[in-house]
Amino acid sequence: MSEKSKYSIDENNNLTIEKNGRRLKPRGRFAATKDNRLIYWLNEPCAWRRKYRLGKAFIFEGKWKLNDNHDLELQLDKSDPWQKDGVLALKGYIVSAEKDRMVFQMKSRDSQGKSTFYFLKLGGYWQADKYNRINFVVKKSKQPADTLLLSGTWQVNQNQRIVYSYEKASLKTKAKITHRLDFTGYWQINSAQRLTYIFSADSQSRFDFRYQIETPNLYPAEGVIKYRLGAGIRQSKSSAVPRIICLYGTWKFNRKLELSFWMDYGRGMAHKIVFATQIRIDKKNDIAISLLDSRNKALGIRVIFTHRFLKKLDAQIFLRLEAEKKEFAVRTGVRIPF
Repeated sequence: MSEKSKYSIDENNNLTIEKNGRRLKPRGRFAATKDNRLIYWLNEPCAWRRKYRLGKAFIFEGKWKLNDNHDLELQLDKSDPWQKDGVLALKGYIVSAEKDRMVFQMKSRDSQGKSTFYFLKLGGYWQADKYNRINFVVKKSKQPADTLLLSGTWQVNQNQRIVYSYEKASLKTKAKITHRLDFTGYWQINSAQRLTYIFSADSQSRFDFRYQIETPNLYPAEGVIKYRLGAGIRQSKSSAVPRIICLYGTWKFNRKLELSFWMDYGRGMAHKIVFATQIRIDKKNDIAISLLDSRNKALGIRVIFTHRFLKKLDAQIFLRLEAEKKEFAVRTGVRIPF
């Protein structure tokens, strides 16, 4: 019968093995396998491993989670009675949010006091839950995926990118230090209920935030769309704290009479949101453009081009294009003097 062992991780991120009344702390480092199991590679001589009947690595299966201090924990598989209450806690920091990975930095220290920094990378995708909180879903090949809840808060920075912030207690001083995580992506508005932040076209990672439009009537001269939503918090009657998210950009027409909102993300990067439209002219000769989604359903947003603002554009070209499409100009007989 094989000998049973009990595993834990000490304060220096070293694996501890309790076996036959003996406690071993083999040198090594943690990593994640392709199917997101936890593996500990031993860095010990063959003779030492033969002495204690140890292989080259230990592989652990279980459920991933983030604890309240933003450390990674693996609740070991309950199918093993010896490990049914075992938890392996890895101390470190989330340092990178890639489109299909979460990167966790760890620091280990051996018995001689030598410190080593390295990274553990989990594969999966980023998403937002129904409370607009950021989650990372850890994919597995043979078990259901695990969802890691990032319980801190997020905001939009000056480059219109999402930045997640969380506090973590220092191991030495116990003082709380603020850490930030940047998400590289761009905004899309495809629904009247969802404001979407996309990492890239080939990635499953995306944030679909629930929102309320703050100002349904927009004026191009201001170049801002405002949304009201709870960001990174649980929505309830007692704790909901609405937040205003502002997206800044420039409105432009094309010859298909599509209206686009160009956003600058810094570092020379720009991206546009293209809308289908419904166009009306009011008694003041202002042009009101209702924005539609890809299925031609209203987004609840109207862009108002005032008479004064249209003078700054090539309004004659705009009206001619509209007449060619026979949307309303010819039919209603409305003419705007410029």
